[in-house]
Amino acid sequence: MNKQDKKFEKELIKALTLCCEEFKTTISGFEWLTHTVNFSNIAQSIKIICVFKDNDTLEDAKVKDELTHITNALVDCLKNLGITLKKSAQHIRFDSEENCNLSHEGNWQKRLNQQYS
Repeated sequence: MNKQDKKFEKELIKALTLCCEEFKTTISGFEWLTHTVNFSNIAQSIKIICVFKDNDTLEDAKVKDELTHITNALVDCLKNLGITLKKSAQHIRFDSEENCNLSHEGNWQKRLNQQYS
């Protein structure tokens, strides 16, 4: 990763952290988020994975249309960094700790590599 990529990554992490902290305080069951990105093609490769406590809280957030709120906030966040997503559903995903425990024995690194790369 070159110096420019490192600087951008730092800005991206800062912006996503602010969003994450807001979601944790306003959306029941929201736990954390992470991202993956290939710096040679950021707009096409970025993926943001939003993680809920379990499938019940994820489903509840769907029913309450909170996933739309999360998606819109993240799209705005990325837009402020100069990243425009053409199809947010391809870049913003929702998951749960429960799913990771069931499928990957709680190993998020393995899950991220298999599910979101």
